[in-house]
Amino acid sequence: MVDNRKFNVLSLCGGGVRGLITAAILKEIEQRLMRKLSTFNVRIADFYDLIAGTSAGGFLTSLLLAPLSSEHKTLSAEEIYQIFYDATVNIFLLAEHGEPLRDPELCSKNINNILNKIFGKMELKDLLKPSLITAYEPNREWLSFFKQHYAQRVPEYNFFLSDVVAATFSMPVHFNPVKTRSFSDNIVRRESFSSIISKPKIQETLLEELVKKNIVNTKGEILIEMDLSCREKLGLSSGFTPLENYIYDIIERIANPKMLFIDGSMFANYPSMSALIEIHNIANTKKSNKNVTLLSLGTGINQIYHEYNVQDKDKLTSKLLNMLFTSSEKLSHFQTYITFETSKATDNYIHLNPVIMSSGHSNLPTYSINDIRPENIKTLLSITESYIKAIDHKLDDYVEHLIKNQYSS
Repeated sequence: MVDNRKFNVLSLCGGGVRGLITAAILKEIEQRLMRKLSTFNVRIADFYDLIAGTSAGGFLTSLLLAPLSSEHKTLSAEEIYQIFYDATVNIFLLAEHGEPLRDPELCSKNINNILNKIFGKMELKDLLKPSLITAYEPNREWLSFFKQHYAQRVPEYNFFLSDVVAATFSMPVHFNPVKTRSFSDNIVRRESFSSIISKPKIQETLLEELVKKNIVNTKGEILIEMDLSCREKLGLSSGFTPLENYIYDIIERIANPKMLFIDGSMFANYPSMSALIEIHNIANTKKSNKNVTLLSLGTGINQIYHEYNVQDKDKLTSKLLNMLFTSSEKLSHFQTYITFETSKATDNYIHLNPVIMSSGHSNLPTYSINDIRPENIKTLLSITESYIKAIDHKLDDYVEHLIKNQYSS
């Protein structure tokens, strides 16, 4: 790519229901783009070369880039705001006394139903632009990145989009982990039957499985007649013999096992650095940030003193989770800023994040990521509205930048 090309990156932070703050700011930016360009045929995603998101931000990333509209390929930011609003207030739960309730089983069921209705059988590769959505594999203690631009090229990196969003959104304590597998069986089935069956480890696992099913004995001798009548019994598809089909099913489980995912906030609640590294990989730049503009949207800052009390077991878990997310965000924000400062391009890094709780406003409902009480949501949206007014000129300047970059020759 040409060295002087300008790249725009959008990074969306995690925060559960507090993602409404992000959704509201995105809607405001898109509406300003419409006014500046004197047209309603504007989609904010069109102005970015890469969108990255964690948890709620990963959900919004998918909504921004998924071809969900018949009239337009993507939804408007206003439509996305409403979908996200409706989804979050239906995912989380309130107890009978009105307080936020933690029920991982039911919340997981809720989000799976909602995501299946929104995305159906859509796949990660179906997103319309490069994207990066974070998750974490607790069994392997592994950082995971769902990337649209990888999924389009390699089936191992492709997943159902509903599973991707559920994975990035599965905050510990609030949700069960997500267990899913990629589409890498396409790679497996391109290998010849003879080459696969000749692998010692495959043979060992196959023999064990087939013995359990009384298809072969321990010597490997077939115990049932593998003819067309077996297809119905084993529920196998056509194209191979029933035995070959059955073996391929086992191979798929060996070569492409289900992976366990939890919320990407475990390591990147604030995915700006991950996004910055990825755009340099995509653009094949010299790692200078002078040609990159990064907008990072947070889900609210808590500037209120909370005593760390190990004796208060009920509050300690919430406190530790909040510390995990906020410390990750603060570190990543600092690192991102320093990276742009090193390139002498600090103006190219814009971080928008309103204060939602401070020592002077300790009577606000809560900062909890699962608090869907009407008064809490009303307060979050009121704070966001005031914040947007306070940064009016900054938003106007940024919109002008997006338009200039998009339509410059």
